[in-house]
Amino acid sequence: MCKNFGVTVALNHVNLTLKSGEIRGLIGENGSGKSTVSSIVAGMQKATSGEMVYDGKPWNPSNTLEAQTNGICMIVQEAGTIPTIPVADNVFLGHEELFAKGPFVDHSK
Repeated sequence: MCKNFGVTVALNHVNLTLKSGEIRGLIGENGSGKSTVSSIVAGMQKATSGEMVYDGKPWNPSNTLEAQTNGICMIVQEAGTIPTIPVADNVFLGHEELFAKGPFVDHSK
């Protein structure tokens, strides 16, 4: 996959294979493309070229909601979290029903 921002090349023919159950870390210097590739997989932005395959089918989420509905999401380190609520609440924001007990969130779950 490739990603350009104008004349700036952020990703130059990146190839990444992940298998079910694997845990991987993307490590590299600032500006090496870690967040860019992650955000493309998670539907936050589009690749300039290339293709992705997820679960044996072409993967090109139109937005983060589509990606999240299909089991892929990204928690960003930058702004985008709600500072007045706990980390766990930020992680599961929008999925409170998984932890609901009536109209309240069961934080012990």
